[in-house]
Amino acid sequence: RLVRRICPRCKVETEPPIELMGGKFPPLKTCYKGTGCTICQNTGYRGQVGIYEFLPLDTNLKKLVAMDATEYELWSAARESGMVTLFEDAWQKVKEGLTTVEEVIAKIPFKALHTGIRGLEEEHKTRVLLYNVPDTERNIISTTLDPDSYEVIQVTGEGFMDATRRTNPDIMLIESSQDLFTLLKELRSDIRYAYTPVFVLASPDETTYKNKGFELGIKDLIYRPIDPRNLFTMIDHCLKVN
Repeated sequence: RLVRRICPRCKVETEPPIELMGGKFPPLKTCYKGTGCTICQNTGYRGQVGIYEFLPLDTNLKKLVAMDATEYELWSAARESGMVTLFEDAWQKVKEGLTTVEEVIAKIPFKALHTGIRGLEEEHKTRVLLYNVPDTERNIISTTLDPDSYEVIQVTGEGFMDATRRTNPDIMLIESSQDLFTLLKELRSDIRYAYTPVFVLASPDETTYKNKGFELGIKDLIYRPIDPRNLFTMIDHCLKVN
């Protein structure tokens, strides 16, 4: 990935943006930002820097690949061999003052954020927020998703953005409604959720979302009646892509 580099001319030390980081990022003693100047056209950034994920393929890993080892075994061996994840490299560049927390949150895929913190990989479950989804569909979704891998959070009636900020979801399933486009615009205006995958639960005859909805970042439509196998495939594919 490429992230914007802090402008070296107007770079200043600043307090970490705790409101953006929440509780799911490693602590920062300090960080940096650009205040804006004529050199960077008042953006605070100048140029870009690469974020890399590096896996040294040592003898042990080669043997595991040949043995058709499980994903967990490969992941454990990779970490033992010194693998640096996308997030770890990005976070190191934040500490070094090369880029900002905001850039990392905006540019690093959400899955990489959760699998890139040493010691936290096994603790994280994919958080799925169901917003205003009717009871019948909620029950189907909850029983379809493995509780060992997914944490399904059900919210009804609460303000959309309040619920989003409180739960910090990895994926969102939203009931179709007249104010859906307004909700999506509000969601995408917050840098923390600019790329959060959103699925919309809709009836087969609803075609309103076909164009504008996808422009506003709808990942896909889940039509009623919900097919559990199709639902799981869509979410699983979404996680792998992101």
